[in-house]
Amino acid sequence: MAARIQNALSWLIQKRESSHIAAMGGLLAVTPMLAFADNTLVPSTSEFMATNTPYAVLDISPGVSLVSAQESIEGYFDQSLAAETVTMNARSANGREFQYEYVQRLVSPWVTPTMRMGNAPYEEIVLPLATDALDRRVLGVHRTVVATENDRPSAEAVFEQVKEAFGPPSYERLDAYESHMLYLHSSDGLISDLVDLDRQTVAASGEGNLRSLIGVSGGQFDVETPCITAIGRPAAYQFKYPRSEDPLAGCDFVFQIEVQSTGQKTTIRFELIDYALVRQNRDETDRQIIEILEQPQSESEIKL
Repeated sequence: MAARIQNALSWLIQKRESSHIAAMGGLLAVTPMLAFADNTLVPSTSEFMATNTPYAVLDISPGVSLVSAQESIEGYFDQSLAAETVTMNARSANGREFQYEYVQRLVSPWVTPTMRMGNAPYEEIVLPLATDALDRRVLGVHRTVVATENDRPSAEAVFEQVKEAFGPPSYERLDAYESHMLYLHSSDGLISDLVDLDRQTVAASGEGNLRSLIGVSGGQFDVETPCITAIGRPAAYQFKYPRSEDPLAGCDFVFQIEVQSTGQKTTIRFELIDYALVRQNRDETDRQIIEILEQPQSESEIKL
């Protein structure tokens, strides 16, 4: 088992709106893709731009094709991921409807809820995908490794391996139970000076007002810091119209590493999301759906 965990660790990281339109919730299914005459999305003619970063998990970086990602997974696990399909419905006030099914993410079919609740070691990966508007590109990588042997790695050892590959992070916090590391990229590049306000005295201003704070990954940060409002946001597309303030604005990339240790097991989680790519997918998918919904209905030919 020790050799298996060491092998797993060697793969943990790799360099590399009109308000009359309403949306209805999607339903998870595992049915094949359906074709609708007027309800299809087409790849954007504009070239998508993945964030230029060195981060990858299992040799997969956001922006790669679905085929390339599957090849990497099969090369490591010797198994294929399963497709999780979502049905999305939207309707406009003029009576036009939009129904669309697409593979929202790929999941590890060998990991069951019972395995997650148990104390046996396992590995799983989830890949959120873009819609057909962005050619079903990979938007992010979620990976979990659970180790249960006595020689399982410490948070310090995992973080050192990450830093050797990618350099100093934006934020690092070691704890006996739950440790966190963050690499955050705004449009200006790596945020290298993220300050944990939970570790310092926050003085009141002359007017007696404290700066707004938000808790992320065990710390407290200024909400004006780029990416703070994006951390933890899902990559998968959800139709909404009109959209309010954009919590992803100003954030291009988030790479989170978490190590959680208990008396019986150590859980290592990686979450790698390209939010610049998520925004492109959202905006182009929104544009195509709204264009379909705003098309006029055919004139009535019913005999009166």
